[in-house]
Amino acid sequence: MDATFSVIGVVPGYGTLIGGIYFGADLITLGITGQGISEHIDNYMWMSSPIGIGYVPFTERPRK
Repeated sequence: MDATFSVIGVVPGYGTLIGGIYFGADLITLGITGQGISEHIDNYMWMSSPIGIGYVPFTERPRK
């Protein structure tokens, strides 16, 4: 996920803005919770969306 936003951040204009917002939000999330945004996403189990497009989180993964 970080790599994706890094590539988006290289695009001039809106890409740079979006990449910068994600980077800042990730740092804030990491500072507050100790996990980055992508780690929070990895902590959930996903299922197909009821409308068939994409996936939605339905429960948190059990901790080891």
